[in-house]
Amino acid sequence: MRIRMTLLLVATLVTAVFVALNWPEFVRPTPVSLGITIVQMPLPLILLAALLLALLGGLGNAALNDARHERELGLHMRELQAQRNLADKAEASRFTELRHYLDLQAAEARQREAVTTEALQATLIKGQRDMQASVEALAARLARDEQRSARPASTPL
Repeated sequence: MRIRMTLLLVATLVTAVFVALNWPEFVRPTPVSLGITIVQMPLPLILLAALLLALLGGLGNAALNDARHERELGLHMRELQAQRNLADKAEASRFTELRHYLDLQAAEARQREAVTTEALQATLIKGQRDMQASVEALAARLARDEQRSARPASTPL
């Protein structure tokens, strides 16, 4: 954009210098045909005015295009922000679902652990009882064996 403005400014300055150097010729009246009649007017001045009008029209058109572009850019930015907000909400929803899923999995794992712990405790208690019964049976057997060995041996006749 700066290059265009620089070129436009240079062209305007060159035209201004040309007009200043040839000003007497620009204001000299010449016969000019208006289609219906012929009038005495300075033709170069008319052409210079037409050039200035064309320049102003081009600048106005550029300003309108720039304003339209800015308006469309703003619209696109609002649409982009709306899409970004929608994506953020969807992502937050997915995170919420993931958190819920992980909480359920953790609860199930705790429940399985509790069931396993109860089963292990029941097995340990049963094993302890069986061991205690075996120890008691062994103790009773040892006691019987001690009683047998403590009794005098009967002599065979």
